[in-house]
Amino acid sequence: LEQRTRHSTCELCGGTQALQVVPIYTLLHLASSYRQQRDMSPLWNTPLWQHFYQAFTPTCTLCNNCANKYHTMNQNIPVDENRFQRLQVQTQTAHDLVMEADLPVAPIAAEAVDIL
Repeated sequence: LEQRTRHSTCELCGGTQALQVVPIYTLLHLASSYRQQRDMSPLWNTPLWQHFYQAFTPTCTLCNNCANKYHTMNQNIPVDENRFQRLQVQTQTAHDLVMEADLPVAPIAAEAVDIL
């Protein structure tokens, strides 16, 4: 998990002190996922578990207070909903699109205004 990206703020409370990258899911949740995968294949062993854990464990950046809270309660960290809300497409008005464009804003000819 050390190679994962560390954000500059806690994903739950927005704090900036004592940040750490932690798995979103508890070990109990991960173990049940691993068991389902292992039952499908007789070839599972320790190196494959380590690969499964590193490749398929989503992580998040939390401050020590939030990380200790969810670790003590042994609950999954609820960051999926926050991430989903950030990824929602924001509808833009025509004015927003024009203001973001690199092209200069040009006035419309008076004849064009009459036609529109």
